Amino acid sequence: MTYEETGSKINEDLQKLVAFRIETLLPPNLKLSVGSYGSFSKEELIEHIQKGDEIGQAIMESHRSFMKALMSGEFTDALVSAVQE
Repeated sequence: MTYEETGSKINEDLQKLVAFRIETLLPPNLKLSVGSYGSFSKEELIEHIQKGDEIGQAIMESHRSFMKALMSGEFTDALVSAVQE
């Protein structure tokens, strides 16, 4: 597998993971704001992710950063420090 193929596979896997997280975690009546792009329903978020457009990329980057913070312990550290204040 080439470097480009590996990157494409990782991006495809991330798309599937983020779409699955949104599908399973968000209630159907909730709208989320994505930066200056506006507010989107659960279905609209998933559509943008599947298209891989600019909005979909922003959503995936947000989830990637969140998952990275979870794995590194940064998220937990931030929660602990907020509770201690």
